[in-house]
Amino acid sequence: MKDPELGNFCDFTAPIRGVYYIRFTANAPSNFPMSAVLYKNDNHIELIAHEQPGGEGSDTASNGAALMLEEGDRLKMVLWTDTQIWDNSNHHSTFSGFLLFPQ
Repeated sequence: MKDPELGNFCDFTAPIRGVYYIRFTANAPSNFPMSAVLYKNDNHIELIAHEQPGGEGSDTASNGAALMLEEGDRLKMVLWTDTQIWDNSNHHSTFSGFLLFPQ
């Protein structure tokens, strides 16, 4: 994770042109809102959210996509203002991806 205090985390820069599968999951306490957005070169791609907090424990949201990326394209996750995610050694919040095929 990078700059979690600024709301940016999970930066990735495509090393080669191709189609990548990207998956992200975020966990937050049930009593606090959580919203995270995937950006490609500063353009909004996908959102995960838990906007109606309540109850005890935690909630998890996930999303994923196959994306055509050019060499040097940058992906990043950004938390919305006044939201949070949570993690510990069990890795409840993740960002992963892999190259499906080069172009």
